[in-house]
Amino acid sequence: MLEQFGINVSALSHSCVYDLNALNVDLVQVPIHLGLPDEYVIDMIADTDTHVIGKLVPDPKIHDRKFFQGLFKRYRGRIKIWDFGGEPETRPDQPGCRWTGTAKDFVSLFRQFRDVAKSYDWGNQVGAGGFLAPTFNGLFGNESRFGFLEEIFSEGIGHECDFFSINMYVRGYGGCKNFVAGILMFKEMLARYSQHRKSIVVSETGVPCGGDPKFLHIIQTPERQAISLIETHLACALLGIDYSIWYTYRHLAWGIVNENGTKRPAFAAFQNMIRVLKGCQYKHTLKALPSGSVQERWLTDKISWHVLARPDGKEVHIVYLSGGNSLPRLMPAGISGSCDMYGSALAGNIFMLDAAPKYFAADPGVLHPLNFLVY
Repeated sequence: MLEQFGINVSALSHSCVYDLNALNVDLVQVPIHLGLPDEYVIDMIADTDTHVIGKLVPDPKIHDRKFFQGLFKRYRGRIKIWDFGGEPETRPDQPGCRWTGTAKDFVSLFRQFRDVAKSYDWGNQVGAGGFLAPTFNGLFGNESRFGFLEEIFSEGIGHECDFFSINMYVRGYGGCKNFVAGILMFKEMLARYSQHRKSIVVSETGVPCGGDPKFLHIIQTPERQAISLIETHLACALLGIDYSIWYTYRHLAWGIVNENGTKRPAFAAFQNMIRVLKGCQYKHTLKALPSGSVQERWLTDKISWHVLARPDGKEVHIVYLSGGNSLPRLMPAGISGSCDMYGSALAGNIFMLDAAPKYFAADPGVLHPLNFLVY
C-alpha cells in the first residue's frame, strides 16, 4: 500500500503541527536522541490520526536500561512504533560513524531497548536498525557494508525485530538502480535468516538543496528535490516497502521547509502526492510505445510509467521522462482528471512530458501503451 507517508521532524513543537496537518502525512518520525518532545505535542499529532514513530540512534554512553525505562514510561500509550539504530555499520574509520561498538554490542543494547519497550506495552512495535548497507551494497562503485549486517543477524537480532528499517539513498549512489539492487539484496539476506515475512521500512531517505560540501554529489535544486521525493516514494511502493520516511521537515539543506520556515517546492509536491495516492494499491509499471521517429524510440526507454489502483476502482497513472529530455504529448482520451506534480490541472490538448511527474486518473484499461504517449 502507498497509504503510509511519513516525514522526519526534529525539534517537534506545536508550531509545525499546522503544516503537518496540511501535508496529511500518516507518520511523523521523531529523532528522540536529539531531544524529547513534550507529551502535549505528541497528543496534538495523535488527535489527527497521525502516528508518531520514536527514532533512537543509540549512544551507549548515555542510553542504558534506566534511560529506556524513563523513555517508555513518558510516552506510554502515545508512541507505539519504535525504531532503534542509525547506520551502525558505518565504522569508526568511515565518515559519519555514529556507532563505534561491535555488532554484538549493538544487538545487546537493542535487546535491552526491546525488552523495556515490551514490558511497558506489549503492543509496542520495535524495529532495527536504520541500516545503510542497502545503499552501500558493493555495486555501482559503492563499497559493501553488508558484513556488519551479517554479524548482527548471526547474533540473532532478526528474531526479535517486529520490522527492519533501512536508510536508503539514491542520488549520487548509482541512481534508482542502486535503490532496487540494495533492497533486493537486503530481502535476500532476510530470506537466508528466515525473516522474509517481516516488513521492511525506509526510515530515512531524501536529498539536500545545499549545505555541507561533502554532499556535493547529491545536492539538488529545490525543484529537483521535489521530483526526487515523488520518484523515491514510487520506488518504495514498487518494491513493497511498508512505509517511507522523508528526511526531513525543516532544515537549511535537507528540509521541505528551509531554515527560515519557507516551504520549498517539495512541500507542495509531497502534499499533492499524498492527496492523489493515499490509500492506493500499487499495481505495476507500463512500457510506453513510441511513435515513428528513431529519437522517440530511444526516449521511450527513459519514460517511467507507474500504475496504482484507487479505492474507488479507478487507476492513477504517474508518468515522467528522465535524462533531461522533454516531449510534447497529446492529452490522452478517456481520462477523468489530470494534474502536474504540484496539483495544478493540465490544460489543453497537449502536455509536455518531462522530468516532472504528471498524474492521470482513468478507468482501468483506458490508458495503455497503444493509445498513450503517442503524438
